[in-house]
Amino acid sequence: MNWRVLLLLLINLAMLAPTLAALSPAEEKLVGRWQYDDTAAGTVARQDFRANGAYTAELRKEGKLIRKFEGLWRLDGDMIVYTYTADSLALIPVGTTEQDHLVRMTENSYTIEAGDHLHRTYFRVK
Repeated sequence: MNWRVLLLLLINLAMLAPTLAALSPAEEKLVGRWQYDDTAAGTVARQDFRANGAYTAELRKEGKLIRKFEGLWRLDGDMIVYTYTADSLALIPVGTTEQDHLVRMTENSYTIEAGDHLHRTYFRVK
């Protein structure tokens, strides 16, 4: 069996399995739907963090969906770690891991320093 197919299968099984460990208080705060608006660029980024460790994210430009991601998420210290299971443009290979530095978090917002070193603040969507 191809190692990539095996990796995809393992990641999908992990997404279906219930979370074995309890979420930390910081992880509990992140569970939910979040949105970042870049009005100058006309883009909106949304992220959904689920309690089972799965997430989805999408990027819209002027209201039109231009990209969607799926994967797993977790906190490792002050880093949000994402492992991709799908990318609608197939530019990020399945199994790729990325991380954002969690700079600040409240009940209704969180700020990250992304890989491009820019700060972005996401707000909770009600």
